[in-house]
Amino acid sequence: MSPWLELIVYSSVPLTPSGEGWDGLQTRPLDPPPRPGDDVVFHNDESGVLERVRTAPHALGLRLRPAAGGLEEGLARAATFLEKLAARAVADQLAAAPTEPAAVDVVDVLCLDGRPIDQAIARLRSQGVQSRLWMRARPVADRFDVETFGLRRLGHREVLVPGVAAERLHLASRFVNQLAAYLLARGAVVSPGDAASFGWVDVRLRAAEGLAGFPDAPWQAAPAFLREAVGAFAPGSAEQLPGLLVVFEPQDEGPDPVHVPGANRALDLVQELVASAEQCGLSRGLDVPRAAHTAIVCTRFSEGPPVDVRRVPPDERCSSGWVGLCRHPDHDHGPASAFQEVPLRQLVAWVPRVFPLLAAPPGTGLSVGGDDELTIDPPDEGESEPAAG
Repeated sequence: MSPWLELIVYSSVPLTPSGEGWDGLQTRPLDPPPRPGDDVVFHNDESGVLERVRTAPHALGLRLRPAAGGLEEGLARAATFLEKLAARAVADQLAAAPTEPAAVDVVDVLCLDGRPIDQAIARLRSQGVQSRLWMRARPVADRFDVETFGLRRLGHREVLVPGVAAERLHLASRFVNQLAAYLLARGAVVSPGDAASFGWVDVRLRAAEGLAGFPDAPWQAAPAFLREAVGAFAPGSAEQLPGLLVVFEPQDEGPDPVHVPGANRALDLVQELVASAEQCGLSRGLDVPRAAHTAIVCTRFSEGPPVDVRRVPPDERCSSGWVGLCRHPDHDHGPASAFQEVPLRQLVAWVPRVFPLLAAPPGTGLSVGGDDELTIDPPDEGESEPAAG
């Protein structure tokens, strides 16, 4: 889908955009300016932007949709426009012999990000994914509902992870940022009903409007200020907001598990696998695989210990890199016919003892004896690299 760009420039002085054409860049005075309520918190509000926005007498809407040259080009054009707008505002103010300096702030509506105009221009020119996606953690009882802000600007639904414990917020943040990086890839789309990898567990994404406790219309799941600000650009534009996806996870590893809202089990397993590897002195290049990732095992591995398993660099996205061999002296591991590809969860079902160390880096070897005793062969120095993300 085509990305949106909808900014509101709030100012203590009148704003006059230049008359030159901007290839689809639409501007319009917003009178009265849309005002955020008490439930709105802007990202990067260290300099009191929110308070200035609530009192600014002037506002100018800036809209670009679709951005024909892609998101980066649209953001760069908007930054250039703001530079010219700021220069004109300063010149007009100086001509009027002001008693106070002008205050000009920019709100990125779909990201709920507000900052002074110079910082906003720098952010629009940034190429990093982190500058386009924010995570909001809203307290609900003793936990937090974690919601992304910024995917709507890419034409996607935002993602809500409900019921996250405070000590797991950093893991939830990593998950939504990895999902955003995937969505930024050309042609990538996540729709209601899709699965997403959350460490060992595959979670499901469900449309909020199909769930109890959420509005019936997708666009109404957006915060009130976001709907009102988008609606200020043109009648009916708020109804184009794409809605919200809520994360559900399986309660257990059964063949037909019940899915419940949240990602607590998924987060706990990520934490458990990482902690187990670190306790064994493995800290570089940790990578939590998915249960659905593949493993290569010999055809007699299903008989259980004694076995040897080793992780190699995966050669495919669906591969975990884990390879398992039995220790039967009469089993020839030379021919290709002696091996089979199985889901990683099947390898664990045959040899549960290896599960705690599945996040170990490539080069790690594990041996499980007939008495279920586990021996670890760490990778050689320099063999593993820190995992991306």
